[in-house]
Amino acid sequence: MIHHSKLLSHLIKWSLKLFVRSRAVSSEEVAAVADKPVVYVLEHSSAIDTLTLAKTAKELGLPSPYDDNCRVLYVHGHRFQRGHAGKLRLAIQSLLSAHQQDPQQDTQLLPITHFWGRSPEKTKGSLATWFADNPTPSWFRKIWMVVFLGRDHFIRFAPPVSIREFVNRYGDDETSVHRITRVARAHFYRQRLAATGPRLPNKQRMFKELSRNEAIRQITDADPAKQDSLRKNAQEYMEEIAATYSNSLVVVLDRFMTWLWNRLYRGINVNNIEQVRQLAESGKEIVYVPCHRSHMDYLLLSYVIYQQGLVPPHIAAGINLNFWPAGPIFRRGGAFFIRRSFRGNKLYSTVFREYLSWLIKEGFPVEYFSEGGRSRTGRLLTPKTGMLAMTVQSQLSSQSRPIVLVPIYLGYEHVMEVTTYLKELKGKRKEKESFFATLQILRKLRNYGQGYVNFGTPISLDDHLNAHAADWRQTGADERPPWLSEAVSSLANRSMIEVNNAAAINGLTITAMAILSNDNRAMSERSLALFLEVCLQLSRQARYHDNTTVPEEDGPALLSQTLELEKFTVDKDKLGNIVSLDPFGQVVMTYYRNNIIHLFVVPSLIAAMITERGTATKQDLVQDIEALFPLLQAELFLNPCDEWRAAYIEQIIASFETLKLIEVNHDAITCCDKRSAQHLQLQQLANIIGETMQRYSVVLELLMQTPDLSRSALESESRAIAEQLGRLHGINAPEFFDKQLFATLTTKMKTMGMLDQDEQAKDQLGRYHQLVSGLVSSDIHKSIEQLVLQPRS
Repeated sequence: MIHHSKLLSHLIKWSLKLFVRSRAVSSEEVAAVADKPVVYVLEHSSAIDTLTLAKTAKELGLPSPYDDNCRVLYVHGHRFQRGHAGKLRLAIQSLLSAHQQDPQQDTQLLPITHFWGRSPEKTKGSLATWFADNPTPSWFRKIWMVVFLGRDHFIRFAPPVSIREFVNRYGDDETSVHRITRVARAHFYRQRLAATGPRLPNKQRMFKELSRNEAIRQITDADPAKQDSLRKNAQEYMEEIAATYSNSLVVVLDRFMTWLWNRLYRGINVNNIEQVRQLAESGKEIVYVPCHRSHMDYLLLSYVIYQQGLVPPHIAAGINLNFWPAGPIFRRGGAFFIRRSFRGNKLYSTVFREYLSWLIKEGFPVEYFSEGGRSRTGRLLTPKTGMLAMTVQSQLSSQSRPIVLVPIYLGYEHVMEVTTYLKELKGKRKEKESFFATLQILRKLRNYGQGYVNFGTPISLDDHLNAHAADWRQTGADERPPWLSEAVSSLANRSMIEVNNAAAINGLTITAMAILSNDNRAMSERSLALFLEVCLQLSRQARYHDNTTVPEEDGPALLSQTLELEKFTVDKDKLGNIVSLDPFGQVVMTYYRNNIIHLFVVPSLIAAMITERGTATKQDLVQDIEALFPLLQAELFLNPCDEWRAAYIEQIIASFETLKLIEVNHDAITCCDKRSAQHLQLQQLANIIGETMQRYSVVLELLMQTPDLSRSALESESRAIAEQLGRLHGINAPEFFDKQLFATLTTKMKTMGMLDQDEQAKDQLGRYHQLVSGLVSSDIHKSIEQLVLQPRS
């Protein structure tokens, strides 16, 4: 009998090696229990699951479930096993009692969930569902699951639970035993829901349900003469919009994406996702709101989420992507399509809103880009509020499932469309997406450095609405209370701020910023490496936000990695290599610099004030930064918190002193020796904000000379002057005369009262003009004065 048992065990192990490729996901807390006594908790008793756990645990440095000092508890026994529940209670009771008697014991309960494939349930069964993962399969079905789904095996190591802490809190009585078993069952249910998502609907049933929706029927049935036509239109809109999610296709795409990312990037860096996993497992409805840099965003984010053991979201994609064959593939991958404009089509907007609401009510995670389109400048765009308003209305109509927005920063060391963006900024019409354009992109695949997916601080919609209207739960879905617009607008702004808080500094972005902050757009390799080190140390010592990520490498190592991307010109010289950018490269690199410029704008402003004045008091610096901060915040989505700003300024000044860029004597701050390398580094930091101050100077100079200019005329003339100024002084930055930036600036100035015609506004304008003029070099300021005064047709 023992011989047969060993033979069966070896046969199972051999089969697992042949058919199973496990993907493990665990948190940092799991690695910390490697040296502690561990009790693994599995959902079901299964020899295959336990053997797979043993193999994966060994790879993670955890004890084997077959070790003498390790135990395994199964929440559920075999299908026909009797008395398992009683044995489980006795095992838990003995663990609790042992810890009650021995205060030194601290065994860790480590829940383990196995997923053989992650196909969600369907409302209508099929042959394919028989091969799908099943928590309690027969031995025959388990074999088929291993054979067909073994290469899509996912194993989740949940955060450990300390029995010592549990006993100290709840004791070791019978109630505590029931508490553990009840929590374990709920845990495994939530784990499965987070990984596979809710039951997939039958398409026709979903359409019938939407057709019976009260809001849609009010439109289709309003005019009896057009009732049939309107109902047909509503059905066509549903067909145009709705996703047809297919897990089989998602598995295939996962394989393809793994190959693609290995071809495109040296690695994908994922940060802060554990908080998202906890939200999903706690039953929250997750709405992902990433920034939008590239068409790759759709693929990358879904890939990362799936790889991390969470169900991929349904994605709101522009209707321009619904071309063959991409459209059908995206639709089966979870994309639902949205038109660029709803204006004048109430039926379409209602159908779309109710479909989005239906997704949220059913528990499907959703993703959309609140910027509305891809950024052409590398900066975050002013968010559109339409999708966010619909999300808030969904929360108002169905308050049973709390919604949480998850902002996401997406960054790349190469954006494939960046050259196209620059052409569009110069006036070229946007090219229509097509199958052949996609083939041209795929034909040019190469290694493009690294990609970054940083998850920001989640925003609870409940908490956000509570801050705007304590009685919002009494608001109906069809009502538009007076506080709604402000709540949605502030939610949009807050999500953008959290995206920027989670920014990723990488080698390309920081090198681009360094080169562009030098007047000649060229630096010696040694000086460049030293300046990168200053920027890295500054980012670590004066941390912008806890979610911001900074490379671990030092300046020289990071520069070496960046130069391998071959985006900079390196000229060898006897005295040392020179790193530079040609005119086209200068324009391209502004895109990457703008990805992180918000992280350095306050340090750069402080550096500019110190270098221009020679000596400054801390009080004057703080006062002037406070004055300029609202303008910078509106443009760059900076953190608006006053406490953060005060602490951040203190950290920057302390870091400058540590890096020997300045000297601090009580409240006086002085530049270091102007002949030193540190002064050159401080001056280069100051140059980062130079173009921003020049744009501000253009607008302020125009207002000082012609205070009665209308806002539209102010924006138009400012752009024209900025464009000419750029040609005069070699400023190759498309956003320098971007109409959106000037519109944002004048809008903020209007809200601050600077465009009014009273004496108070004129005084305020004069103070800002004096402050900004002092931060612009004399030759550029002279050019601005001349351009403003010259006659214009």
